[in-house]
Amino acid sequence: MRFFYLIIMLFFSTQTFAGDYKWSNFRDQHVDPFLQRSVDSTSLTLLATGLVAFYVTTPADNNIRSEWRNHQKISKDDSHAGDLMGSGAGGALLIGSQYFFDSNRDHWIQHTRALVWGAMITTVLKYSLNRQRPGNSDSHLSLPSGHTATAFTTATSLTYAYGWKAAVLAYPVAAFVGLSRLSDDVHWGSDVVAGAFLGYIIGRASAYETPEQTKYAADKYGTFYPVIAAGQSGLGWIYTY
Repeated sequence: MRFFYLIIMLFFSTQTFAGDYKWSNFRDQHVDPFLQRSVDSTSLTLLATGLVAFYVTTPADNNIRSEWRNHQKISKDDSHAGDLMGSGAGGALLIGSQYFFDSNRDHWIQHTRALVWGAMITTVLKYSLNRQRPGNSDSHLSLPSGHTATAFTTATSLTYAYGWKAAVLAYPVAAFVGLSRLSDDVHWGSDVVAGAFLGYIIGRASAYETPEQTKYAADKYGTFYPVIAAGQSGLGWIYTY
């Protein structure tokens, strides 16, 4: 979860560090448009489809788990890679790349916004639904799969930013992350299905342009960015003068 904390800190620091930046600006950029898009006809259709897929998959959860336990399809090393990619580390690195190398600043803002909303919504759902993980685990944070939701949020954000070429690469990676959760026996199949739909809906709802008059409000005060290295993480600060 430390990667999500870094992403959230990055997002709020770059958007609110300026003294003349008010809550109304933040709400107009990152709250109201997201909420509107998350309940439009497309999102509601996706939500209904996801609920149907979830309820269709749920009766097969035990069979899916048994199949993966008896016929392991992903090696431990590959499964660990899926765990890392879905933890938020991959998204944080991509956001950093977008920030420094993509001339369209809306892309990294949209991606960050999507991951922040995704982290908050997924956490609320996990604690509210209180579903036990497979194998008589003491954890009751199974539904939805946060790793899968994060991976599909990133894949959808990249697709809206860069088109079908990004989708061809990003969605197979997201699907692999979901399968790695089954391989690790930490989620039910229906958890993964729910996470995939949730991630897509959040990524789509976050994909809109930021108003020009407020987009660069924090520039003159500098910008924080995530620093992620082996075994450690933190924040850096850039100030241009």
